[in-house]
Amino acid sequence: MNNKVFNYIIILIFNLFKWGAFMAFINCKLCGELVNTDNDILCTSCAKKMNNPYEKIKNYLLFHRGADIFEISKATGVSKSLILKYIREKRITPMDK
Repeated sequence: MNNKVFNYIIILIFNLFKWGAFMAFINCKLCGELVNTDNDILCTSCAKKMNNPYEKIKNYLLFHRGADIFEISKATGVSKSLILKYIREKRITPMDK
């Protein structure tokens, strides 16, 4: 391949990246599905779940076992009364650290 053609190909590839023709993908941080990095780090279904207060608490507790109501409320933005309601309904259970 001559030098002129090679330079043309390099410029073409550079412009394709510049125009966004090549998108970068990562795996969703929760389920592992492929996600376009321009949008977010979560897939659309996980993002919908994260807007659900119960799902926020459940996902927080997966990584922070033994957290108390105050910690959970502060980290997730869910009210303490709603957390207590979930505990009374046995949807979540307090655990030892």
